[in-house]
Amino acid sequence: MSFASHNWDSDDAWKQYIANITISDPSKEAQIVDKYKRRYYKKNIDPNFDDTPPPSSSSSSSSGGHSHTGDCGCMEHGDLKGTSSSRKEAAVSSAVIYDSFPVGPLSCNCCIIGDPATREAALVDPGGDADIIKKKIADANVQIKWILVTHAHFDHFLAAEEIRKHTGAKVVLNTNDAPLWAALPIQCGMFGFPAPKETIPTPEHLLKQDEESIVLGGDDGIVCRAIHTPGHSPGSTCYYFEKGNIVFTGDTLFRDSVGRTDLWGGSKADLVKSIKTKIYALPPGTYVVPGHGPTTSIGRERESNSVVRSPL
Repeated sequence: MSFASHNWDSDDAWKQYIANITISDPSKEAQIVDKYKRRYYKKNIDPNFDDTPPPSSSSSSSSGGHSHTGDCGCMEHGDLKGTSSSRKEAAVSSAVIYDSFPVGPLSCNCCIIGDPATREAALVDPGGDADIIKKKIADANVQIKWILVTHAHFDHFLAAEEIRKHTGAKVVLNTNDAPLWAALPIQCGMFGFPAPKETIPTPEHLLKQDEESIVLGGDDGIVCRAIHTPGHSPGSTCYYFEKGNIVFTGDTLFRDSVGRTDLWGGSKADLVKSIKTKIYALPPGTYVVPGHGPTTSIGRERESNSVVRSPL
């Protein structure tokens, strides 16, 4: 079986994967869905599959047939602030340790971010595949002090307890998502996935304020701002590391789209408000790592997101 012949209509795991993403612009829907299909196929079916999207039929340039126009989807235009001549690629600062890799049944973007001086680090959204996560931690040669969960949908914390036991790290979650965390077996059953055999305890560190700070590496280390961004879920939280020029947005903001709001406690009005007043308030050159799919930048999404725009 090949990517072209794969029966997507009968692939229930794929249906749940793409259901996490809202696509409201018909002109971009086919392109966006194709990108996510390719990423899913590589992660879950054929690891040797080249998931690079084919060039557009209307593109023609010396760079592999892709014409680098101002509204294209490539990261060379990550920051869309100002005119096309001033646009530059958003990138993670070299002042931090950083790695990102897909895990779990819905290919959640699990990430490591840390302080190079002390090797203290945080792990964001351990959505499954604990063995893969353990190897990534070992390869990075870091000590995980915090496990930062963006929200308590099952595909973002399935491996949280195993990694907590492995590292001794504290698990962080906004208190408004505590009921969802406790309902993990129900969530897994509703989406057709097996629940963990052991009970996952309530996180030790429940965020209660609109914004709280978490520090890695002491006074000279890196500071994380935990920003409460309800909408996709009541307790959805974005983790912003200014020193690293990076924000982890969970399923609140995606490249070209936003998270769904038809699940437990979701609210489209809250989601739009969170994005416009909190996420888009970050510097436009900030590198964005969403809960699923490709990365982007604040500036790019402010200008061209298919659901929520807020041009500078």
